[in-house]
Amino acid sequence: MYGGHIALGISAKRWVPIVPLWLLVIASQLPDWVDVIVCTIRPGTARPAMLSHSIPAIALFAAVSALGGRFFFGSWYVAKVLALLALSHIVGDYVTGVKPTWPGGPVVGLRLYANPLIDFAFESAVIAWGWWMYRSTFRPVNRDTYAVRGMLLGLIALQAVADIAFMVVPRITKCG
Repeated sequence: MYGGHIALGISAKRWVPIVPLWLLVIASQLPDWVDVIVCTIRPGTARPAMLSHSIPAIALFAAVSALGGRFFFGSWYVAKVLALLALSHIVGDYVTGVKPTWPGGPVVGLRLYANPLIDFAFESAVIAWGWWMYRSTFRPVNRDTYAVRGMLLGLIALQAVADIAFMVVPRITKCG
């Protein structure tokens, strides 16, 4: 999942307006950022997903996100929302791709990436929902500005680029 993770992050602004948007997006994408770090530090890593997308890793990210929410915002409610954002990552990735469960465990997922048109439809629906939730955080007079509409179009365009990449290079990986 690519654009969908961002959409889930921005949607959370509706429930925790005190949290900066950038932090919500990072919380929703945290495992992918860990992938980038692992692949940068150790290029050619065979299975970075075990360190970033396995159930134990996601549980750790959710706990760290929750503790950060509690510490920095003084709210267990914010902590829960940040933890749920971290947990949402693996759910989306189990639908769109295949990810490890735990060391020595099975790799599971619906592999929508193998069908880029279906993946695009699914992620576009997630993006539209997330954008609609985020849009509701604006005053009514500002909800239909070019910037707000442009965000929806930009996220869908980002997803289209990702799905086109999967069609052109079906075996593309993050760690090259």
